[in-house]
Amino acid sequence: YPTFATANNNLSQALWLEGRLAEALEVVERTLAAEPDNVHALANSARLLYLVGRSEEASTRIQRLKQSTRQAADRAAKIAETLREFGAAAGAVEVAEREPDLQENLGLQFHLGCALASLGRDDEAQALAREDFARIDAQSEPDGQQPLETARTDGLSYSLFNLEAQLRVARHVG
Repeated sequence: YPTFATANNNLSQALWLEGRLAEALEVVERTLAAEPDNVHALANSARLLYLVGRSEEASTRIQRLKQSTRQAADRAAKIAETLREFGAAAGAVEVAEREPDLQENLGLQFHLGCALASLGRDDEAQALAREDFARIDAQSEPDGQQPLETARTDGLSYSLFNLEAQLRVARHVG
């Protein structure tokens, strides 16, 4: 797995969750050595660098992430998520609003909603949350199953992420 980006990113997150930050950073650096423009590795490395007290390097990684041109389905969502986490909510909004596929990208909409709420733009955040809830209602069966989501690759994880994201937005915007 030394050059398999997905495996390395997942391994780095597992190490991170175990509190093994130096090892997690080492693994994510391997990913970046193989794929310097990998948006997940750039975002993870920024977080890890910040957590180990290397703030300037974390800022450099965020700049690289913002400048990334890598074509990835969740590129804009990953950039918006990272900017929001680092207190740059206005930048997250800018990234989200520039994205042509915003209406189809629930992950990006989630990060946009959180960024809007953190900027005090609660009416916009709540409107976005209502749109998301309507979409989820349309995709959900009466027993709570989401057949469209579970038909996807790794659908269970995505469905759980989707539901958790909606709960976080609901709690945040009241």
